[in-house]
Amino acid sequence: MQTQAFLKAVSSVGVFLLLAIPGFVFTRKKLLTGRQVEGISSVLVNFLWPAMVVDAMAKVQASRELLRQAGQSALWALMVIVLGALCAWIWLKVDKIGSVPGGILLFAAAFANTGLIGMPLIRLLLGEEMLFLASIVELVNDVLIFSVGILLIQTGCGKPRQAAVRGLLSPGLVGVAMGFVLFLTGWKLPAFVGEALSMAAEATAPMVLFLVGAQLGEGDLKALIRDAKAWVLTGLRLVVIPAAVLVLWRICLGELTPVGRTLLLLSAMPGGACCAMFTRQYGGDWGLATRCVMLSTLCAVVTVPLWLLVTIL
Repeated sequence: MQTQAFLKAVSSVGVFLLLAIPGFVFTRKKLLTGRQVEGISSVLVNFLWPAMVVDAMAKVQASRELLRQAGQSALWALMVIVLGALCAWIWLKVDKIGSVPGGILLFAAAFANTGLIGMPLIRLLLGEEMLFLASIVELVNDVLIFSVGILLIQTGCGKPRQAAVRGLLSPGLVGVAMGFVLFLTGWKLPAFVGEALSMAAEATAPMVLFLVGAQLGEGDLKALIRDAKAWVLTGLRLVVIPAAVLVLWRICLGELTPVGRTLLLLSAMPGGACCAMFTRQYGGDWGLATRCVMLSTLCAVVTVPLWLLVTIL
């Protein structure tokens, strides 16, 4: 069992690298421009990712147990966000980092990339049913990102605080809402629609990892290595927070269940890409935000399969 778990984790590293390397090479060799990378990201966020969510939810059979698991996932998603924010708050106090850019770092620690990276990887590693629970986690994340999260970013950028409620009307949340309706009602999509959604869903994980490689290829790797704040944030995001989640789960619920594995892996995802996007929008230190996101994404290629190994053992 342990040998199989180890081989699966090693295989996951290989898959992540193989799918990310072409994107890295394409941007380094100038075969992809920054504008084209933004276009790929837009296709992912606005089409492939929502299609994957609807496809997963439409395939899952509703049951009382699955609804209970969904409620449990939502509660733990909230706990993980609070835990991440608490860890970052302690770090900011110890290192005497002010609210500018502290709010940005707090956001990056609290909100992982559970949607664009986490959900495709959960589908790849754990299957459709766990993807349904991952979409519940993403729903909690998105609601808090566009309320509390935006306020943190504005604070980190030294701007007046004002929630951006309109951001809740994103294609991703619309996809979650549509999928949840299909799940609760048991309605079936026409066969050709379901087949189209499945084809789009299959393309999501490879496209995500290609995009990760492309974004890393755009960045200054030397600047990443020299940024101490980005390293601390990466350690919190990829090691400290999932370790704390694992300990809490063991204390509260004992052995890791499939739900626990899903929540642990989602808690181990890198910082959300929206951190850099929002920071740039509000005129803050978007270079710092980008380095935090990129460094944690780069290191996650190694740490996520290791956490997968931990969940299986």
